[in-house]
Amino acid sequence: MQVSLQALKAFEAAARHGSFKAAAEELSLSPTAISHHVQNLESRLSLSLFHRSVRKIQLTQAGKRLADAASRGFRTIEQALEEISLAGRKIQVATTTSFASLVLIPALDDFQRQFPSIAVKVSSGESIENQLYSLPIRFGNTESVAAEDILCRETFDVFGAPSAVPALMSNNALRIALTRWKNPALQAPPIDSWLANNFNLKPDIEFISHDQELIGIQQAVMGKCLVFCSATLSKPFVQGGLLTPVGSHSVDTGYCYYCPDKSHYDSNNNQLFLHWLQALLVA
Repeated sequence: MQVSLQALKAFEAAARHGSFKAAAEELSLSPTAISHHVQNLESRLSLSLFHRSVRKIQLTQAGKRLADAASRGFRTIEQALEEISLAGRKIQVATTTSFASLVLIPALDDFQRQFPSIAVKVSSGESIENQLYSLPIRFGNTESVAAEDILCRETFDVFGAPSAVPALMSNNALRIALTRWKNPALQAPPIDSWLANNFNLKPDIEFISHDQELIGIQQAVMGKCLVFCSATLSKPFVQGGLLTPVGSHSVDTGYCYYCPDKSHYDSNNNQLFLHWLQALLVA
């Protein structure tokens, strides 16, 4: 038997609230419209669904059976819609090449295990101008970033492959890879501060410059040089035993990873991802 979905929805709301008025408020209709929908449904079924009195409605036995079925049906539909909508939505993250390659992409398996219905796509680049990203993760100066947007504060240190550090540190001239960032708003990495904190006299140093930290980190992992770099980017390699800090004092750079206007990205999926990412970075 075919019945009006709108009439069935009006009946289900009235049965759940025990009131035509409350059902009308929920569905943004008038009580009269709710009553007409219910009457049409009763006429279609050739039976009464409510016992009516001046200020009260009460379900009949047939009404109770239909109300239970209708409520289960609408809950099933709503749950299916939510699951389909969740599975169909994607998070597109935009961040720097080094952060994407060294931290985010390798860790995404963990996110997917926790939230298998949420798809994440990562794109990388050093600039966000004229690009539309659903969720930007950036590197910048903490003084120019709102405190609520910060995901983690950054420190820098010198790292080397454990097997290569003794030979690299005993050379007359240290070979240290440095990053010359493409973003002109970022100051050069504070290598001088690190040297002052870790050596009484500044040693002879051969600096090797790259425009991305991942290149220097890769060279250090291969034992070709030391690298002065982000503790965040080097952490997976340190945890894996591929790199180790060579000094006793890291440097607080005044930089951070952040999500601009983080509160703007208020969908459930974005918030799940941001909470997961922040936990990853501060662990």
